[in-house]
Amino acid sequence: MTFKDRMDARMSALCQRVADRLPARVIRRADGRPYLVRHLICRLPGGRRLYLHRFVASDDLDVIHDHPARFISLILAGAYREERAVHVPELNGPSITDHRHGRGSVNRIRLGRWHRIVLETPEVWSLVYRGRTRRQWSLRRILWRSSAEGRWPYRDTPMPPATDSDWADRPSGRVVREALAAEAQGARQRRLEVQFVKTKEVANAD
Repeated sequence: MTFKDRMDARMSALCQRVADRLPARVIRRADGRPYLVRHLICRLPGGRRLYLHRFVASDDLDVIHDHPARFISLILAGAYREERAVHVPELNGPSITDHRHGRGSVNRIRLGRWHRIVLETPEVWSLVYRGRTRRQWSLRRILWRSSAEGRWPYRDTPMPPATDSDWADRPSGRVVREALAAEAQGARQRRLEVQFVKTKEVANAD
């Protein structure tokens, strides 16, 4: 294990100890898989928030999204690649640029930025400042990709209104962490059972 890996592991452990004491909310992908665990650190004047984020999966391959508020994110542990989509009229779609964010880097996410997060490590922790809500958030589903042209034709998908959930009733980060661990164990068990059945079917066929 390299020095960088050891530092990431120590910082991840520290973030988890802090997160265990904070209220938590799980944000899931379209397929139901956990994507992000959001922990509320504090509320700030004017509808602003300070969060501790833990990414546990990449965005769906065919989806990009924007945000209803400005974000400033400081990466505390791990690393991810951000695919930013900037509309180019000549291409009739967005042009894609890649930006890597590792421990210690700051990612400023302005209104109107369409992007997709791709994890380079199993999890990524970040300290996030969120401004007040300015607009509805949106999701776009990619129809096809052309890396040669950097072109992503897309179709917009209606999303529910952006709301600030009632954090008073949210479970602690520790409860959420244990629930997600049990969920992952159950998923692994189901995959093993399916593999066993397929192996048995092949053996019987022979």
